[in-house]
Amino acid sequence: MAEMCQTLGEFLTDEIKPQIASSELQYKLKIALNMLSIIARESQQGAALATLEQRSLSAYLGDETGNGSSAEDLNAQLSEYIANADIGTESVGLLSMLEGITLGKMAIDNPRYSSYVQRQKS
Repeated sequence: MAEMCQTLGEFLTDEIKPQIASSELQYKLKIALNMLSIIARESQQGAALATLEQRSLSAYLGDETGNGSSAEDLNAQLSEYIANADIGTESVGLLSMLEGITLGKMAIDNPRYSSYVQRQKS
């Protein structure tokens, strides 16, 4: 999938983009190329991120909550705990765990985000 997206992106950039005079269409092409890049990164990194997210949340919340639950269910449970003040931002390991998940999502969404780049350097 990633290779197909890359090939299509190269074709659009090399063959189609030079023929587009309209700035509006150039902008839309840029959006389409960005979408292709996201799809490529998702196909390469998405499964690993989903596993990381599920395991991290499951480990943080404990086996009784996360045993076999999806990341979506675990996120909902964590949100409920935070809303009910059962878990606060000062809870040991919470922010570190969430930062790891967020950085993984940023790597897929746009690894050129300045905050992502800065975090990777540190």
